[in-house]
Amino acid sequence: MTKKINAAIRLIKLWKPWTTEDFSKTGLRLNKVGEGAFRKAFHIVGLPLIIKFPKEDDGDLRTCIRHSVIEVRKIKALREFSILRPHLPKIYYFDKTSGVVVMEYIDDTKIKTDFADTDAARAYGVDRLVARLIKAHTGITVEDFSADNVRYDRKTRFIKLIDVAY
Repeated sequence: MTKKINAAIRLIKLWKPWTTEDFSKTGLRLNKVGEGAFRKAFHIVGLPLIIKFPKEDDGDLRTCIRHSVIEVRKIKALREFSILRPHLPKIYYFDKTSGVVVMEYIDDTKIKTDFADTDAARAYGVDRLVARLIKAHTGITVEDFSADNVRYDRKTRFIKLIDVAY
């Protein structure tokens, strides 16, 4: 699988796609998995990779790109702490000009507990507790923590925080 991932990343670096239409030139297929306020996320079919594109239709592309820059900076900074590294996605590619990010894709398996419901997680204070712990130990603020941004990686058996942008 590592060879396929490396080959895909080389194609992405070669084509430097800004949009899903640009991405189609790579020959890889996409499956939309989510959309936030500033970006759209797509699973690269057949690979454990996700690519996030800034929303072109949002009008303020610079703000969308800035959100990508902040997320990548936070993940890289948090990954410096060895205790947090297994709980964060690996970033394979980031283009700070376009805001396109390619990172490890965690299967859409949400945590199968009471905390799978964002409202329940907030009621129990799990989101605030984890955000405070990260802030206390690293000085980095994770503002968009919710149950929707947490996945269980069956392969590594770690719970992973998949989105740390604000």
